[in-house]
Amino acid sequence: MPVNSARIPLSREETARLPEGSAVYILWRDELPIHVGFVTDHTQTLSQRLLMHVPGEEPTPGGPTHFSYVLTDNPVKRLGEIHAMLERGEEPGAL
Repeated sequence: MPVNSARIPLSREETARLPEGSAVYILWRDELPIHVGFVTDHTQTLSQRLLMHVPGEEPTPGGPTHFSYVLTDNPVKRLGEIHAMLERGEEPGAL
């Protein structure tokens, strides 16, 4: 199942607009996925988690430039599906 979110520039402004809820996200460095993670309703919000990765004044070399996400009722299962897709070299949809 593809992720139903376009790649969004990683910035404070963009992360502030995100919905709440359980989600799986991917951090991208241009076209390369560099991190896959998840949040649940009772941990952090998606905005809080992604803010930890927002670059400061000087972007980190090799750090994330974009993110994508999908809201899901079962983030652990969805995380496994996305990892499997990436390991097979498949593009996880618009994520």
